[in-house]
Amino acid sequence: MRYLGLILSFWGCTTSAWAAPFHGISYEIHHIYSEDGAKLSLFHLKGNETGPALLLEPGLVETVEMLDGIAASFYERGYDVFIGQVRLAGRGETCSGHGYCNGLQEVLLYDFPAHFREVIRRINGRKVDVLGH
Repeated sequence: MRYLGLILSFWGCTTSAWAAPFHGISYEIHHIYSEDGAKLSLFHLKGNETGPALLLEPGLVETVEMLDGIAASFYERGYDVFIGQVRLAGRGETCSGHGYCNGLQEVLLYDFPAHFREVIRRINGRKVDVLGH
């Protein structure tokens, strides 16, 4: 991975009501499934599809909204930004009624690889950088 050279603590994150997702940047949501069958979301900011690809992965209990500011900042610098949403994030639950659990093992073994595979599929052979928390 190349060094991004950005001071990440500079950008703010949206933690309250998400009135203008990604600072008004157009986006799409892709619903994908992990190998163990959990439904996941992958957000893609539209408009920089030829720029360097970047996959942002939130922490275990974070939601995609918490990466709002940093995602917009990378987008404004020309990156093709994808943001993964792990299973049950932000719900305060450890397991769903369908038996999918939200632990570090599940996220590392199933969610992150599913996001990565989907980004690789969508970027047509370009290299992707990953920034996780």
